[in-house]
Amino acid sequence: MSFDQAAPQAANLDEDGVEVGFGARWKVLTRRANALFDAEDYEAAGTLYALACQEAEKIFTAAWNADGDRAHEAVPMLAVSAANAANNAGRQNDADVAGGAFIEAVDTFVSALESPSAPKPLKTACARHLPRLLVQFKAKIEEMGADETQFTQSFERAHYAGLAFGRNEGF
Repeated sequence: MSFDQAAPQAANLDEDGVEVGFGARWKVLTRRANALFDAEDYEAAGTLYALACQEAEKIFTAAWNADGDRAHEAVPMLAVSAANAANNAGRQNDADVAGGAFIEAVDTFVSALESPSAPKPLKTACARHLPRLLVQFKAKIEEMGADETQFTQSFERAHYAGLAFGRNEGF
């Protein structure tokens, strides 16, 4: 093994072969939902994607309460969960659910950026992931031919929160 390659890490598994540790439940829910999505069982996938979103929200809250520890993992988990739920809803031609998934994630990120009590690592992670989340949101709205009013409102709020965060951090 060369010095620039890390040895692969063995997953920490329970007796049933299910990964344990940080984000394990989210990972299991997401993998199972992805398998159902690939099998075109969108209704069942939607149920698991919704549970994965709830789990990602819990992880995000835990990162907030832990002074931003693991924010670099919690924030993308929430973004991925929103995109997965929206893509699944898109397959079912449900623009309200698709938009709602993105709106909840954008609102969560913006709330962190606007909150004086949110830890800096969490705010920084939100600021980094928010632009991509907005691009995905816009693309899904356009793909579905849905009303852009909700996107415009979310974008404007995110834009101002991002600007204020950058200004406060000296960017």
